[in-house]
Amino acid sequence: MSQIKPIFPKPPDGVREKRIESRFPSMSEIEVSWIDAVGNVKSAEARVLNSSDHGLGLKTPTRLSTNQMIWMRDIAGELVKAVVRFSRNHDDGDWQTGVRLVPQEKRATGRDPVRGAAELKWPGPTGSTSSMVVRVVDLSENGAGVLAPRALPEGQFVQLIGDQFECFCSVRNSREVDDGCVRLGLMFSREPHDRSRGVTAEWID
Repeated sequence: MSQIKPIFPKPPDGVREKRIESRFPSMSEIEVSWIDAVGNVKSAEARVLNSSDHGLGLKTPTRLSTNQMIWMRDIAGELVKAVVRFSRNHDDGDWQTGVRLVPQEKRATGRDPVRGAAELKWPGPTGSTSSMVVRVVDLSENGAGVLAPRALPEGQFVQLIGDQFECFCSVRNSREVDDGCVRLGLMFSREPHDRSRGVTAEWID
């Protein structure tokens, strides 16, 4: 496994804590995404209270379940996985949430603990890349259906990336479903790349 690097800068020399793993104060704001109990993709803004080499202390607007897999965007704009260790009610009504970062595995057979979770990337109007976490709910030879937190315009060119699967697609349709989620219909623009055998069966619910 590759070593996790801190996703937030450390403070100046001389700042120390008595904890086994030192944490450093931070007031950064990040976007957190997760898949809820019924399979919908949720996103919220969170504030980073402190950080260490292997975890973060967050202030979230909602309670996150212990052992819940979440995704956060680091300072380079990449999505970083983490697991919720605890989520306690804060004095002002928000939740104090501790998460541990998940190292990325080098093996080709590494799988996401959340079945069907993937990342969708697309070029922005200024040339920068935008992305969001989605849940793949069906997959065929010609395309895929995903649940997303927001809609994309028809014809938008996107890249769908999972631990064992990646492909370039165009958005065929977009419709709102239950609980504010959006279902996107994607059509493959070129032959998908399978990172291991039997991927299609694993991604179909």
